[in-house]
Amino acid sequence: MSTPFKFFQPVKIRYQDTDQQGVVYFGQYFSFLDEGVEGYLAAIGYNYQEMLAEKVDFVYAEANCGYKSPSKWPEVVNVHTRIGSIGNRSLRFEFELIAAADDRLVATGFIAAVTVDSTTYKPTLVPDRLRQAVERYESDSPL
Repeated sequence: MSTPFKFFQPVKIRYQDTDQQGVVYFGQYFSFLDEGVEGYLAAIGYNYQEMLAEKVDFVYAEANCGYKSPSKWPEVVNVHTRIGSIGNRSLRFEFELIAAADDRLVATGFIAAVTVDSTTYKPTLVPDRLRQAVERYESDSPL
């Protein structure tokens, strides 16, 4: 890993996650990234339900996953997750997927999310509580 991530979410590869070649199907990695987002938000103390209670949601505007080595069933992959940057109306989640058994880099990626009003889906400001939760958790480098 380049810069240490404070959070990771273990994901056990299921047989149904694999393709005919016996490796994780490439599209499945995006589900793993989404699990990383959910776990990260819980870890920083500002979960998705709290965001919705503030009438804010976010939509994924862009996602990228770079595959580095194959992952197979029944391996465990740790989805290292952080928010790399926060703008006025957007945030960028960053990921490194590391095989638990041998620390092999499996994939890297990011998700760019836009915060929106949960009723109208028009862009809105990133909630201050979310920004503060990230800054507290990632205290090494405030965003």
